Amino acid sequence: MIKGLLLDFYGTVVEDDDAIMAAIAEWVAVDASTPVTARDVGEAWGLAYEAVAAGPEFRSLRDCAMASLATVTADVGCAGDPESLCAPQFAYWQAPPLRRGTRDFLSRLTAPACVVSDVDRMDVAAAMARHGLAFTAVVTSEDVGAYKPDGAMFKRALAAPWVGRRRGAACR
Repeated sequence: MIKGLLLDFYGTVVEDDDAIMAAIAEWVAVDASTPVTARDVGEAWGLAYEAVAAGPEFRSLRDCAMASLATVTADVGCAGDPESLCAPQFAYWQAPPLRRGTRDFLSRLTAPACVVSDVDRMDVAAAMARHGLAFTAVVTSEDVGAYKPDGAMFKRALAAPWVGRRRGAACR
């Protein structure tokens, strides 16, 4: 019997930001001085993000997004400002739509639920407030100084008092 849940927030409770990221990649590709597709930009951005996030010093997800996009824009000759280009993504993180079935699922949930998210705490909190959502606990990458797949977030969530002697299950 499951007595608690760990829920990834973006992509599980609310919609992920894939469409926004694709739009940003398209804007960069259109403004690039070298021939490049939005798909190429998106793939390069993903690789650059992974490199920044895996760096020796922890950085917020917002910082990782801008730094990695700055690398890509420089590589393809796009004069766009990474902070301005990322602004729609940051706005989205604070106001994403709920995934279909989320309210129904949460209304029937009898076990405690903890959100685990790579997205910065202020953005998760804003999204939760926008939808009137409350969870037993929230653990973000900022809380543990590491991003998934590192297990630090899950360890912190499972070590919290809300778990006690319960068994939890993770949902992504």
